Amino acid sequence: MNGVAPTAAPGLALDAPLRVGILNAAWNVQRHNTDHACVLDMARLSAFDDSLDVGFVPGPWQSLRCNANFVARRLGAPLPFPRIRLANAQLGSDVLYQYGSDLRGIVLPSRRRAPPLMATTGFPSLRRVLARGPDFLEAQARVVDACAGRAALLHFHTDTMRELYLEQRPQDRARALTLPFFLPHLRVLDEAAVRAKFAREETLLLFVGADGRRKGIETLCEALDAHADALQARRVRAVIVSRDTPGCQRFKALRHERRLPREQVQALMREAHLYCMVPHHESYGLVFVEAMAAGCAVLADDDLPRQEMLDGGRCGALVPSGDADALGAALMGLLNDRAYLLELALRARERAAQRHHPLGVARAYAQALSRLRAA
Repeated sequence: MNGVAPTAAPGLALDAPLRVGILNAAWNVQRHNTDHACVLDMARLSAFDDSLDVGFVPGPWQSLRCNANFVARRLGAPLPFPRIRLANAQLGSDVLYQYGSDLRGIVLPSRRRAPPLMATTGFPSLRRVLARGPDFLEAQARVVDACAGRAALLHFHTDTMRELYLEQRPQDRARALTLPFFLPHLRVLDEAAVRAKFAREETLLLFVGADGRRKGIETLCEALDAHADALQARRVRAVIVSRDTPGCQRFKALRHERRLPREQVQALMREAHLYCMVPHHESYGLVFVEAMAAGCAVLADDDLPRQEMLDGGRCGALVPSGDADALGAALMGLLNDRAYLLELALRARERAAQRHHPLGVARAYAQALSRLRAA
């Protein structure tokens, strides 16, 4: 399929593809639900590693009932189907996988009959959330206990999340692991193409965030206005993709798009030199990874998820959220040193390639799931 040899755990021969059953519903009534998009991405693992055969466990009616529960929960109403029980006959997979804490009523048969489970979960890693204190963090650990207590492998997308969780549940270290998001659509721009776009005289700054206010659009506009003359002199133009209207008054070299298809956003990233988004609240930010892979230098907030993503600032510039002065100073510092801007872009591209290339990530998931069957 993709020319990558199946990778098995030591001592485990894979004569046939490992059958992986996804416990989440196969569709979601909310078309742009981010969690469900990640579930659909996981269902594509087979296309990138032929040692896996991935499919959904819930049938059509069970998925329909899951979505009825999803709508009821959003409305604050009681779940119409509090127990959507799977039959033993549905559990013919070698291993099971679930994404997130909310399976919306799905109930497995007894522990003895079910295949081993790998559960993807999360844990608070933003400073202002962590500041709520130990009682809040213990409550969050109990949420993980409730949704993934029977999981043989507990999967986190970042080392930061995993270590913060393990501070609350040190006894889970043997079953906790970190694997990055699987992004089957991710394409890493060639280094030559990155260098070629930086050879152009003008600079394109890009911001992509549907919820612009939460993503820091107002802080960005304040910084752009404060340095409008200098930005014009340096031939800087900006594209903002957001349903919120940017409030720039003095900075005029701005194009605003309320929404663009993914393909057009990725084309903009391949053209852009600097991806600038300093959110007020962002648990991870996959858009940063896409920009890094497209050879953009990144200017982001300095909260813990971006600290890890950008290797403590080695692969991007980090500033406090909501501080337009700090953002403006960092922006001008990068624009005044074109060589350093290119260096950041190349480092970001390399980090995205090493940590998030879909072939490598699919292989890592295959190894983890194979170990799960062998355990």
